[in-house]
Amino acid sequence: MRNRIMILTIVASIVVPAYTYAAENSPSLKIPPQEVISKLLPGSQILGSGQMKYLGWLVYDATLYSKDRNISPDKPFALKLSYNLSASKDQIAQRSLEGMREVGFTDEVKLAAWYRQMLKIFPNVRKGTQLTGLYLPSKGAQFYLGSKHIGTIKDPQFGKWFFNIWLSERTNLKNLRRQLLGIS
Repeated sequence: MRNRIMILTIVASIVVPAYTYAAENSPSLKIPPQEVISKLLPGSQILGSGQMKYLGWLVYDATLYSKDRNISPDKPFALKLSYNLSASKDQIAQRSLEGMREVGFTDEVKLAAWYRQMLKIFPNVRKGTQLTGLYLPSKGAQFYLGSKHIGTIKDPQFGKWFFNIWLSERTNLKNLRRQLLGIS
């Protein structure tokens, strides 16, 4: 299993398309991430941050932003992931589906539709890529690559279940959840 992950990581780092490099290095993405968060959620603050590791590898750093100290389904918030390794958009979308299943979502028809939407939105990532997801109550989620808006999924259920990957009490990322929510 570990060898398979290492091979997938190496292959993904080799085949990352040139558009990702160009997009990440475009002038529009030079806005510091905190300024982007401030524009998306004026008055927001960092609630917490942590790292997602898998088999000892640092996958990404995560930071949760909100105007309020308590995350709730009726208030917007943002989650920024700063990647430490390369992954394809397919790997990211597949892992997102697995995460939604792990926290209890079982509608495979919806998951298939969301998978197709995520593939259209998510880029391939490499070390240093920053993706931010903005949770919009009753509307879904918006996604940003650096400061560039890369897509929206306008399904309130998607927004809830996607962010539950990190924030649900049922998540497999319990330590990261505690860090993001500032729970000791």
